[in-house]
Amino acid sequence: MSPETILARGHDAAVDHWAVGILIHEIVSGCTPFHGYDAMEIYESILAHTPDTKLEYSISLSKPCMEMIQKLINPRKSQRMAAWKTVKESKFFKQFSWQQLKQQKLKPPIKVRQHKYDRYDTPSFYFDPGFQQTPTDRSDWVPSIGAKA
Repeated sequence: MSPETILARGHDAAVDHWAVGILIHEIVSGCTPFHGYDAMEIYESILAHTPDTKLEYSISLSKPCMEMIQKLINPRKSQRMAAWKTVKESKFFKQFSWQQLKQQKLKPPIKVRQHKYDRYDTPSFYFDPGFQQTPTDRSDWVPSIGAKA
């Protein structure tokens, strides 16, 4: 959650840029950049973040990656907006083809193998037969709707 959202100061596209920075951090490092035992501690960690704060990484990231993340999670949204304009040209995306992305011609780095399952033999469509049976009512409860007193 961006600082302006936490402080309920209204938000604009800069919140999305913050989210992209957080997402990139989580994808490349496997953890969030801000930590705490509960939501309030995480919020405090976010609000204490300054443009000069060095984030701790559990793994070593390339300098271009760290610089881009730092720019995207800058607490000053005007600087975040300016950084967004330079994301495509950053060294981190140097080998990425934005043109192929725009034309939808990028090949996925990982191709998921499709399995051919028949209708009743798929792990994702397996239901326990017990879910398809109505349970037996053993409560002896009788509704009193319409009963005369």
